[in-house]
Amino acid sequence: MPSAPVTVDLSVLTGPWPGFTISGCTGGEAAAVNGNYRIANDPGEASNPYFLHVNGTAKIVKDAPTWDIYDPSNTKLFNGGPAPWPWLVDDYSPTSGIIGGEPVFTHWTPPPITEDLGGGESGDPQPPVTVDLGGAVDPVAASLTTAIGTPNANLKFTAREPGRIGDGISIEITHPGGINRPLRVETPSKFEIVVYFATNGSGGPTSTATQIKAAIEANVAANALVSIANAPGNNGSGLLTLTKTYLSGGEGGLPKPPIKVDI
Repeated sequence: MPSAPVTVDLSVLTGPWPGFTISGCTGGEAAAVNGNYRIANDPGEASNPYFLHVNGTAKIVKDAPTWDIYDPSNTKLFNGGPAPWPWLVDDYSPTSGIIGGEPVFTHWTPPPITEDLGGGESGDPQPPVTVDLGGAVDPVAASLTTAIGTPNANLKFTAREPGRIGDGISIEITHPGGINRPLRVETPSKFEIVVYFATNGSGGPTSTATQIKAAIEANVAANALVSIANAPGNNGSGLLTLTKTYLSGGEGGLPKPPIKVDI
């Protein structure tokens, strides 16, 4: 009887980038840190994911909640910050004079890994090998629907780029720190939107959800990240504030693979 197919379940893989390139580091250890990285295949570190330089000269580890960069002897080279993924960290700070600059992340797709999946003794007919990709589906955009108690104040933010990468976008609607301040929008980092609502002579908020929506849509960088609509049952006339909150629910985002590949 032929042997059963070998099935590889890839449904546990997460993260919008399979790999990335770091540049921008300077100093004596720059050559060890600059270069290409791929996610490490280390079952012993399943709860503490990290990315490994393809030459084994550096690794980026999630020391919850921050991402930090180490050399092979586990000497920390950069302190990072909290983020869902290392390329979303706002700032990396060198820990000593042996390295400088700041890591710049760009997307890189590593070549496929070759695995011997077995299938019989030498000379025996080889059974088919099935790679099960879990019924790949189209990517789903991350979103955030506010749920404050003020009537008609809630909005729904949806990432324009579908996939898990949208989970790294944050929205904050906060006080500007003064009286009679105008409504303004800033994007302090690539995936961060901060709205400073307008205030009256007593320092109270005066910006409605409709005005906040229009202000974000008028900001080129912010508008490139999200689309906005009134939440169901809201007309935008209420005053909206929001502590820093990330979009969530993004799925997929890599090129859509076939459901199964028979080798």
